[in-house]
Amino acid sequence: MGASKILGIVGLCSGWLFPIAGLTLGIIGVSIKKEKGKEDRDRILNILSIVLSIFAWILWIAIFGI
Repeated sequence: MGASKILGIVGLCSGWLFPIAGLTLGIIGVSIKKEKGKEDRDRILNILSIVLSIFAWILWIAIFGI
């Protein structure tokens, strides 16, 4: 399993509860070397992680007014 894929999956899972962690993992996952032949899958996972984290961050701010 490639590191970029793992970071994307973990970023998606942690993005709801800890948006800063999901955002960080997504950015790192986009920037590291991708598994050969699976570049699109890894990039999409990490971009989804970034988008989900930003959405969750906005939601947390709207609900809790931090």
